Amino acid sequence: MDENIEHMKHLRNKLYFGLKENFEDIMVVNGFNIDHQELNLPNTLNVSFVGIDKFELVNLLKDQVCFSVGSACASKNSLSALRAINCPEDVVNSCLRLSTGFKLTDEEVDRAIVLLSDGINQLLNKNNNSN
Repeated sequence: MDENIEHMKHLRNKLYFGLKENFEDIMVVNGFNIDHQELNLPNTLNVSFVGIDKFELVNLLKDQVCFSVGSACASKNSLSALRAINCPEDVVNSCLRLSTGFKLTDEEVDRAIVLLSDGINQLLNKNNNSN
């Protein structure tokens, strides 16, 4: 069991660093502290890409990457957990929940980073061209 937890942590951190490297200027990490990993869930990363429409990203990647556009404790009042920790609305409105599992591989996470990065860049370019 400990081995599975360590594997999921490793993959979660790989997602974090891979996305952070590509989007440090617009990526906000919600409820996660890389310096105090004992406080984090081993398999979950909630991030926002400010300025990205999360629903457009879902539509763009729906057949390629599985992720959620809400927090685990979202209710009828969408994303109330993020609001409770005082996340700004633009962060709440662009959040993604990425989860890892013990059967997921490093290669699959690498591919997810590429696909998410390509999708986010495509939406950023679309936004820049429409302004």
